Amino acid sequence: MYPFGDTNTLWKQIQHESYVDGIDLTVLPFAKEALESITALATSTVNTSSFDFAYAKRIDTHTHPIPDWFRALELNAAGRATPSWSVQGHLEFMSEHNIAHSVLCISTPQANAFLGKGPESAQEEDACSRSAAQLLRC
Repeated sequence: MYPFGDTNTLWKQIQHESYVDGIDLTVLPFAKEALESITALATSTVNTSSFDFAYAKRIDTHTHPIPDWFRALELNAAGRATPSWSVQGHLEFMSEHNIAHSVLCISTPQANAFLGKGPESAQEEDACSRSAAQLLRC
């Protein structure tokens, strides 16, 4: 059930929850990278002491977290290069632009970009959703 070697508890939990939902993440060619990225979000910390949020009052209502494994799915989204993204870089951007809160949503390719492309569609949608959910827990 866990074909990617040594795993931590969160990795196993994600795979188990997907399996219980009838979704086999192991069929995805990027599953290992996605699971590593998701678990890294849960265990990494960002030093925010260099950021100044004292005057931050804005709300960014259109933020796309794009982990590297997700970016690799569509290198040229919406007719332009898909940007790189990191938690550190995003917090820096928020600080520079006095943004107090960001609303996160899955970017292109959205979960529905894989409809009708075979049995992997549900697995891809699930990996995207679980990645965003883990990011929100951080």
